[in-house]
Amino acid sequence: MVLFVSDLHFDHAPPPDDPLISGGDAAERDLLACLDCHREDLTHVILLGDLFDAWIEYRDLIPKGLTRLLGTLARWADAGIQVTVVTGNHDPWHRDYLEKHLGFRVLRESTIQALEGHRVAFGHGDREENGGRLSLWQRFIRSRSVHRLYAGLLPGDFGQWLARTWSRGARSSRLDPMTVERVRGHAATLLASGFADVAVFGHCHSPERTELPGGVYVNAGSWALSRTFATLDSAGIELRTWKTGIPLKELV
Repeated sequence: MVLFVSDLHFDHAPPPDDPLISGGDAAERDLLACLDCHREDLTHVILLGDLFDAWIEYRDLIPKGLTRLLGTLARWADAGIQVTVVTGNHDPWHRDYLEKHLGFRVLRESTIQALEGHRVAFGHGDREENGGRLSLWQRFIRSRSVHRLYAGLLPGDFGQWLARTWSRGARSSRLDPMTVERVRGHAATLLASGFADVAVFGHCHSPERTELPGGVYVNAGSWALSRTFATLDSAGIELRTWKTGIPLKELV
């Protein structure tokens, strides 16, 4: 079974009135409980972007936090469970820490892959918001040269503070119907083309499972906001919500 989860925005302690982040420590504990509940059936965990609210990886420094989650997933990767991290619009600046030291696979763009007998298109969703392409600003901010210049010029504490301040200002707790529609529309195009029979994205924080011509579209929503996730097996894909004691209750 493959488990998809998106938009965790985990890597800093939010102010008490932050409407987007549902308590970093509590959200991490909930995700660990959810993963542990499914441990026996899992072959692959896919984190669909914005795992971190702001991630600036320096050559010898990484932001603190998420120790329990990353450690658990690293042990699972060592045991043969594949862990894939898709970079999102809030956390594109990775070097090699997750790959070299934790054994994860890091994807910097959307992909189509055979999973559990299905052809699955998946990614963060920010490309899909723009018809499958990155905007000029997105291409600039995701550039490895820009990342290295930023990390080379700014001290770690200041660079991370600046990134988190920008990230907090760029976030919105309000659902953007246009973003929801654009991501769904691109998924519909992929499914109708026959390239995939399942499409899974995040980014717009709007959980849904929709039958479309050619296949099924799922938006995994935002773990930070709604504790939603998706599971895929040979029978198909389901959208679920985590509730203590009711781990497999389907979202309605």
